[in-house]
Amino acid sequence: MKTYSLIIGLALSLASCIGQGPRLQNQVNLEKVVAENNLGENHHWGLMLFDPQTGETVYSKNANMYFVPASNVKILTLFASLQVYGDSLPAMKYIQKGDSTVFWGLGGPGLFHPYLPDINPFGKLKSGSNLFFSGVNFREQKLGSGWSWDDYNDDYQVERGSLPVFGNILKATQEKNYISYTPNLSFFNSKTESEITEIKRDLNKNDFGLPVNFKKNQDVPFVTSDSLTLAILNKTLGTEIKRSSLVSEKNAEIIYGYKADTVYRRMMQISDNMLAEQLLLGTSSTFSDTLSTTHAIAYFQKNYLANTPQKIKWVDGSGLSRYNLITPETLVYILNQLWQKTDHDYLLSLLASSEAEGTLKNLYGNQKAAIFAKSGSMSGVYNQSGYMYTATGRLLIFSVMNNNFTASVSQVRKATSKLISELSSSL
Repeated sequence: MKTYSLIIGLALSLASCIGQGPRLQNQVNLEKVVAENNLGENHHWGLMLFDPQTGETVYSKNANMYFVPASNVKILTLFASLQVYGDSLPAMKYIQKGDSTVFWGLGGPGLFHPYLPDINPFGKLKSGSNLFFSGVNFREQKLGSGWSWDDYNDDYQVERGSLPVFGNILKATQEKNYISYTPNLSFFNSKTESEITEIKRDLNKNDFGLPVNFKKNQDVPFVTSDSLTLAILNKTLGTEIKRSSLVSEKNAEIIYGYKADTVYRRMMQISDNMLAEQLLLGTSSTFSDTLSTTHAIAYFQKNYLANTPQKIKWVDGSGLSRYNLITPETLVYILNQLWQKTDHDYLLSLLASSEAEGTLKNLYGNQKAAIFAKSGSMSGVYNQSGYMYTATGRLLIFSVMNNNFTASVSQVRKATSKLISELSSSL
């Protein structure tokens, strides 16, 4: 009887293997590819491949483990933005009171942004009215939780606000025989210093040291305030805007500014942190009278991301903070939500790819447009998550995450891209 049962069991097992031959062969191929492209024995890494058509997890390694995502957080910011924004982003809202107009910023990228098309929402306000700006709806810290304090001088760590101007950065541009500054240096304290080779701002105030022999372009964040915003607006627009402490009112009208997809593309392809932070901050204006990144994150986690495979530790819009924690499986879940709810061509057009300008350019050689993804890196961190078309034309969602390595980011970036490329070729 035992022998008979054993024979039956072996037969059923063999039949199962024969029926799943291609699938098992693919699994063997994947195991081989992963083994040959071991990203490192000394650091933490994870991988997940998922087929959104069948709902099948094609491959998983440490996919339920938590990683610092760096700029992969921008996938969450894009997801949140697509839930609440329309074709254009809210620029400001205003209310008319007699011969006065009071307006509030709504957290968008703001006016005179150096890398976005010009917009002028003031043209839609009543001509000849007295203008007042109120910043009381901004209820968030200007710098994010867990951001590195000593990155204050770097262009990737810009202060948040309700109505940024000039991207909240001092932009120095090398011209033929001189350096041009926007906004004008007259808004700040500055002096030439012989011992520095690049612009250096004081930690807590807008005192800028300018090098004697400055030979490059540089963007330096400035310390923001409502009074500085007004000074810049008044001089740049050639008008007088006064300050108000009026709290936002329910019947205020909204003025729209930038096309949303223009901002999304720069955020995802160039990995612009300032745009990511302002987009997420601004989403709170769609369900609240105040601007708060913290409230926005709580709102989306409760109403849109309550069923993620693992709970997300999410603290900012850009991924600058090491307090952010997420798993490859949860990133794949969110990417699948995007895939199911968004026009596919539109979604892919927002992401970096191997044939377009952006963070993936030149990483995939001849695999033109096969990979559409968001990368994320900082010291000891490199991740890449998105969509791949395999050699057979199959669309898969993937996430590869690396943390706690001591090699250079460049080395891990190349190794990760090689793994993704070979996985794509083997399926």
